[in-house]
Formats: sequence, structure tokens, C-alpha cells
Amino acid sequence: MKQVRVAKQVEEATRDIIATDEQIRTLVEQLTVWEEMREDLHVRALVSETPQATADLSGIERQCDIAKAAIAEQRGRKQQLEKLLENLMIEWEPKVVS
Repeated sequence: MKQVRVAKQVEEATRDIIATDEQIRTLVEQLTVWEEMREDLHVRALVSETPQATADLSGIERQCDIAKAAIAEQRGRKQQLEKLLENLMIEWEPKVVS
């Protein structure tokens, strides 16, 4: 019975790792777009020197910071899941069907 539970936990951890990987990829792609926007807004803020341009730049910088923090959090989660999976794989004794 314990092996059935461990097998389910292995499956769940594997699914969670895959989902976390996808979240990381999505966040990295979005961050790349926002960083390009930030560069453009930085130039506009320097050229126009208007409060709106400065506010736009500040907003995109906040978005970039939030995305970076989310990426770091997801990478930490992935490491935890990988460690969990590693421990589960030590316990797991899959049945071989011949």
C-alpha cells in the first residue's frame, strides 16, 4: 500500500515540476518583453522629461521587479520539488510487469 502512495506522490511531484517549468518559461518571456519596453520608456523619459513618461517608466520597472521576484520564487519551488522527487525515487520500488 505504501508503494501505491509513493507512486502517486512521484507522479504528482513530476506534474508539479513540469507546471512550474512552464510558469518559469512564461515569466521569463514576459520579463524579456517588459525589459525591452523599459528600455524604450527610459529613453522617452530622458527625452521628454514629463511626469507621465517618468510614471510610465516607474510602472514598468515595478512590473520587471515583480516578475524577477516571481521567477526566483518559482525556481526555488522547482528546487524543492526536485529534492522531494529525488527522495521519493529512493523510496519507490516500481513494479516491473513482464
